[in-house]
Amino acid sequence: IIGLYPYLFKISSDKKTAKNILGRLELKCGISSAEYRGEDAVYFQWDYPCIWACTCYFAYEALKNVGLNDDAKRIAIKYINNVNVQFKKTGKIWEKYDVCWP
Repeated sequence: IIGLYPYLFKISSDKKTAKNILGRLELKCGISSAEYRGEDAVYFQWDYPCIWACTCYFAYEALKNVGLNDDAKRIAIKYINNVNVQFKKTGKIWEKYDVCWP
């Protein structure tokens, strides 16, 4: 997600690169905080395959700032859907979610 910060803070307006970053982080159920680096990689709390409300919001704003409004909306909807599905399963709202849940 840090790759989208220049767009979040309006340092850059390069729509093509923002779209490329999105393509590397977006998965079935949201936008991951970091890229998948293989099965042998060590992943930490803020790492792949986690999605957090704050990082999802940052991505949403960054995408809107460069005019990728449809992509921003899709990311927001995926996050909300992820929360809804997990709430229905567990009856709880979680701090983070998995962007790869089936």
